[in-house]
Amino acid sequence: MDVPDAPKWELRGRGVDFNGLEGTWTWWYERTLYQQTSGLWVLVEHGIHCEIDADLGWTTRVISPVEAATLLMESGRQLPTELAAAIAEQRERD
Repeated sequence: MDVPDAPKWELRGRGVDFNGLEGTWTWWYERTLYQQTSGLWVLVEHGIHCEIDADLGWTTRVISPVEAATLLMESGRQLPTELAAAIAEQRERD
């Protein structure tokens, strides 16, 4: 899934339900973060059921700037300047 002309960041994948015996995740989600021209942040995840190699499909949701910043930092990405400024501004208001 792709959103044309939107800035995007590939994020670290997310595993769910770790199987300690086999050393694998039951479900794995590849994640991509998009910033729309409207300023909205959109998280797109593609899920896979690892044990049976089944495609779980795509999910898309709008997230807050704070959640976008958290996901970027957890993935070792640098925050875009405008996002860092928006979060600093929000913290000053809080």
